Amino acid sequence: TTSVPDNYEVTGYYQKIGDKIQRVWAAQGDVVPPGYSGQVTIRVQRNGSIVSSSLKQSSGNSSVDASLMRAVRSLGRVDPLPAKMPGSSMDVVVYFDTDRLSGL
Repeated sequence: TTSVPDNYEVTGYYQKIGDKIQRVWAAQGDVVPPGYSGQVTIRVQRNGSIVSSSLKQSSGNSSVDASLMRAVRSLGRVDPLPAKMPGSSMDVVVYFDTDRLSGL
């Protein structure tokens, strides 16, 4: 039988990645206007290496999108996939919101 992680484990993993992106993004020092949101897809290998990333849903502001993608590309790696997660890699879709940056 294949062990599959529960939703709590998957949600927690996604949240950790989202939080890391937000911290890196805020630390870049780019001036990012509030009121924008979208989604980014990150392909993570089992060991946590990020092998690709793409904008899944644009914020509607090309400078916000470019700033976000710089932050994502600078990560390089994240926590390894949860042990119960099947497969050698996983596409993680992360929601971003520029309003969250002000508190970081």
